Amino acid sequence: MSFDFQWQAEIPPIFQSVEFDGPFQKCLICNREFYHDDHSPYVIEKIFVRAEAIVEMAVCLNCLMEMNGEMSEESSLTVKNEFEKKVDWSHRASLMPSIANAPNSLEGDEEDPSSEVVAPQPNVERWIESCLLDGTPRQDCRNYQICGLFLGNQIVLGQLPYVLSGTAVARIGEKLSKKTRDQMGDFLETYFGMPPELCSPSGPVPVLF
Repeated sequence: MSFDFQWQAEIPPIFQSVEFDGPFQKCLICNREFYHDDHSPYVIEKIFVRAEAIVEMAVCLNCLMEMNGEMSEESSLTVKNEFEKKVDWSHRASLMPSIANAPNSLEGDEEDPSSEVVAPQPNVERWIESCLLDGTPRQDCRNYQICGLFLGNQIVLGQLPYVLSGTAVARIGEKLSKKTRDQMGDFLETYFGMPPELCSPSGPVPVLF
């Protein structure tokens, strides 16, 4: 998955931390501060049952890459194939606002040549209104996960953010190797005190990408 930092927007409330009652401040794994260190990109994932977030985490991109590197080759290929087969990336690209279609002329105010044209603002909700893999509306999901990429106090828009329905997550989980599932179980137990059995195919498997 590639990242493009061209389009950014204000972080929507759904990506705020319930535990800290506001923005996530540091990486769950290495404690790097998102606002005061080197402004490194980070990823937020939250797992919901109905409207309640039962797991939430923020991980810097460096730690995320290390975690992904530990995933078995079999599982990495499984996840990659699942996304390649079922995601219409061209549709994701179409969610970006087009400057060419901005309601105001790109030449600015003729009476005020010094005026600046404000680019159209993207609607973040369009990225997370339905499951990326099966199209189920988020509001119709009994449980689901959201995942997004961030830089400082901005959300980065592109291939992320997205929603995965509980059904889609379970379908992926059933195909993961035992090694990967054991690693996920250890991760949940280490950082959240959650028993490994929550990493059953129907459980809240963390799938940070």
